[in-house]
Amino acid sequence: APLGEIISSVGQGVAEAQAALDAASLSQTLEIYSDNPDEAATMLRQIGYQPTFYTLPDTEVEAQVSLAISGQMAGTAPAAGLPTAPRTRMYASPINASVANKFNMDVKASAKLKFKIVPVPPPGQVSEIRVVPNLVGKTLDEATPILSSLGLQYGLTPDVDGNEPTTTGTEVIESQTPAAGELMKDGEVITLTIPEPEPPVVE
Repeated sequence: APLGEIISSVGQGVAEAQAALDAASLSQTLEIYSDNPDEAATMLRQIGYQPTFYTLPDTEVEAQVSLAISGQMAGTAPAAGLPTAPRTRMYASPINASVANKFNMDVKASAKLKFKIVPVPPPGQVSEIRVVPNLVGKTLDEATPILSSLGLQYGLTPDVDGNEPTTTGTEVIESQTPAAGELMKDGEVITLTIPEPEPPVVE
């Protein structure tokens, strides 16, 4: 393959590896800071645990290859009567046992990839991510500790007069904004809608 494509493929592989590391750390963060009833997840939320993020700060590649230069006439002459310039490309073939035997190359077959992984602080604001729990069908008394464990707050949809409803804690939540599964930040407010109280019966 052309040497540039080989180098590019190594860079792409490093980028894919970094994306996989980030996805694993983010997945663990979302699992902990959701309404996960698991006792271990609850304890981790209480102590403010943050999963570690990792990075590939330095990637060093060592590969034994066979290089070849190929030239061909390409391009358009800048002016009439002038010769076109040959375009050359460098190709690389990895030298392994199979290639050495096939082409009778007297070289040491080896390929080495070295890299190191070090822990780094989480990216900015990742520690504030919260997964919105499903509160529909729960009472306010049931929803309050769930929101508290996630560091979220709630407000109630105003009644027809624009006032905040008076509650006893036993009202069942009819809807919520944002919806369950969406992402919020620590300290943000979820809006809950509860049934309006029945008007008093006039005798």
